[in-house]
Amino acid sequence: NRRRKGQGKPQTFDFLGFTHCCGTTRKGKFMVLRLTSAKRLRAKLQVVKLELRRRMHQPIPEQGQYLRAVV
Repeated sequence: NRRRKGQGKPQTFDFLGFTHCCGTTRKGKFMVLRLTSAKRLRAKLQVVKLELRRRMHQPIPEQGQYLRAVV
């Protein structure tokens, strides 16, 4: 047990587009949290933003169809 040894939480790390970090459940048990990597999320949002600018003059239903496929 890391708490008994006085080591605290291990560091977070990025792997396969996720940031892995330590957390606890509602009952206080240990679990590994997997959050979307901030770097990967920013890159994807930039791509979507550029694509939406390119599709700006298309009809709204076509834009919605693209967004449903991406999100």
